[in-house]
Amino acid sequence: MVVVIAAFAAAPVSKAAAGTVPTPQARAFAPVHDTPGELAYAFGEPLPGGSDRIGVFVRCRRSSGVLDAGLFFGVFPEGVPVQAAVHTAAGAVERFGPVVRLGPAHGFHDTHIVGRADVLRLLHVAFSEGALISNGHNSVWNRIPEAKNRAAREALAACAGVP
Repeated sequence: MVVVIAAFAAAPVSKAAAGTVPTPQARAFAPVHDTPGELAYAFGEPLPGGSDRIGVFVRCRRSSGVLDAGLFFGVFPEGVPVQAAVHTAAGAVERFGPVVRLGPAHGFHDTHIVGRADVLRLLHVAFSEGALISNGHNSVWNRIPEAKNRAAREALAACAGVP
C-alpha cells in the first residue's frame, strides 16, 4: 500500500471557494495497485506550503473480498478538533472515525477504516466527482472525471463481491 500512497500524482491547485488557503484538486487516480493479491485505488495531492499529502485509498484483498480504506490529512494545529469527512457534490456530509485533538500522542491525522459497511460508504461518497475530502483543517477536491470514479467504484465492489 505504501507504493500506492507514495504514487499520488501532483496537480494544479486553486483557491477554495470558502477560504483563502488553496485547496488541492485531485484530477487523476494514482497508478492503480492491481496484483493477484489485492486491488487498490487512491488519489491525493500535496498540501500547499508543505511536504504533507492529503488523500484517500480503498483496497480489496482478492482472496477474501475484505475491504479497508485510509484517509490522510497531514498535520493539524494543537487544540483544533478534526474528524475525517466527505462532503458530496450534492451537499451531504459523511463522517468517518473519531474526533481527534492534537496532544502529546498526536500530530498527524490519518484515519484507517476496516468496517465493510463504512468502507463501502466511503467508496460511494469519496470516489465521486466533486467530493471534498476534509478533516475541517486540510481538504482535497475529487476532480477526477465521473466515468473514472465509477470505474474505480465498480472494480472495487466487484472485487469485494458487492453486486
